[in-house]
Amino acid sequence: MRWLWRGCGLCLIALSVLALGGCGGGGGGGGGVITDTTPPLISGWQTRYEGDQLIVQAEVSDPDTGVQRVWVVRRGLNASQSEVEMQLLSGSTYRAVISEATARLQVRARDGAGNVAQTEETRVSPPPPPFTP
Repeated sequence: MRWLWRGCGLCLIALSVLALGGCGGGGGGGGGVITDTTPPLISGWQTRYEGDQLIVQAEVSDPDTGVQRVWVVRRGLNASQSEVEMQLLSGSTYRAVISEATARLQVRARDGAGNVAQTEETRVSPPPPPFTP
């Protein structure tokens, strides 16, 4: 009987080691949650007029969680402010068309983790006058 008890005791120890072998102490790589703290990249943004409409175009990318929203914050001539959504044209190129008189603007983008990037606010030149020969 005594020998049988020793054998069972060794089995219990072996089972305990095997069962707890999968428990980790944290460090190391493997299966954890990746936290994205990097905002999207806004590059190559530009403005131009097509008739009396202001076109804003920018390249926006985020390799970690993807671009979720891109928009323009525009300030009017009378200090009014509004937001205009930019639409994805193709690839990573976004575009907005603004029909209201605009004095200043800024492009902003948010990624899937909620990180927000923004350009510096820029003054916008008024549209050129119509050409008359």
